[in-house]
Amino acid sequence: MEALQRARAVASLNAFVTLVDPPRSGSSREPGPLAGVPFAAKDNIDTAGIRTTCGSHHFADRVPTSDADCIARLLDAGATLIGKTLTHEFAYGPTGDSSATGPAHHPTDPGRITGGSSAGSAAAVAAGVVPFALGTDTGGSSRIPAALCGVLGFKPTYGALSTAGAFPLSPTLDTIGILAASSGWLSRVWAALTRTAAVPHDPGSIAWVSFTDDAPVDPRVGSAVAAWGADAITGSVRLPSTARFTAIYQAIQGWEASQVHADLLAGSPQLYQSDVRERLLDASHVTASSYRRALTQRDQLRLELGGIFDSVGFLALPTCPITAPPLGVEQVVVQGRLIPVREALLSLTNPWSVLGWPALSIPAGTVDGLPVGIQLVGPPGSDAHLISIAHTLINRHAPKESS
Repeated sequence: MEALQRARAVASLNAFVTLVDPPRSGSSREPGPLAGVPFAAKDNIDTAGIRTTCGSHHFADRVPTSDADCIARLLDAGATLIGKTLTHEFAYGPTGDSSATGPAHHPTDPGRITGGSSAGSAAAVAAGVVPFALGTDTGGSSRIPAALCGVLGFKPTYGALSTAGAFPLSPTLDTIGILAASSGWLSRVWAALTRTAAVPHDPGSIAWVSFTDDAPVDPRVGSAVAAWGADAITGSVRLPSTARFTAIYQAIQGWEASQVHADLLAGSPQLYQSDVRERLLDASHVTASSYRRALTQRDQLRLELGGIFDSVGFLALPTCPITAPPLGVEQVVVQGRLIPVREALLSLTNPWSVLGWPALSIPAGTVDGLPVGIQLVGPPGSDAHLISIAHTLINRHAPKESS
């Protein structure tokens, strides 16, 4: 199969953990809407009879006996699975450079990160190996690598897609994600996963988002994103500080991740990558009362912001405030502030995970040859409309170079 040949040709990117040869197809005798289309799946999503490691030495030989729901639906639609893609260990990192099989490498500049945690899925799509791949998204794990690698990355409304068969990080926040080479492919995959069709939709008004703490964004990234959306996005809305969202996000994710990993961390801590082990140890200090308080604060935020779509149709902002940094860089300077790379990458994506709203990263040009993304956000349940609007905007606005 040509997709396998393409995967082997870009093996140096380390996008794949396992290649499925021969590729795996569904058992339906009728050709489905994705008949013969090759795809890849993040290696924390179960595939029957195919190794699924979650990027960890803990699960080096783990072979599930059943497919995750999302895999089953794509196979039923006729798609063909060609491989499992690299994930930051247990999907617990936005950089994609820490797994049992090493880092994923950026398709444009292999000396840079892809972003994560759906690192290999983004790299595989960006390198042209497959037209789409599955990821997961807890705080930005599909949108971040999509933005950094120059593809589309979609986090649906929380609960819109079943996560059964995907290894959990934080069940209150986890979603299945889709990475795609085009809005057309994204629409087709969404239709196959939900068994519904995306319909043309008037975007109405789209407003730029800002936050009360003026979250720092590289001015060149901000300019590229603003130029890409200039003809379609008007007006602005101001939301609570990113720090408020981040505190809620960290408490929810930290508590739930520590519960998921309690036994593994107690029994074999040495098998974790050092950054993930450290993160889990920090997470273990989140108290049950802090967790419950964060859930209450999240519900309050949802009520506080629920009326925002009474005056605007959709929201827009940069997906990430920076372009892909070099491998090994742990801090970046953004608008004069020294910020950990992890914090910077998550700052503009985790608010929508906290709220449970759908968010879609679209390629929006380049800065010094590196891709940047614009993030569109809609009200809960607007997933199909969001995809349709993305298609309209992509057709209207060609990416521009900023330097």
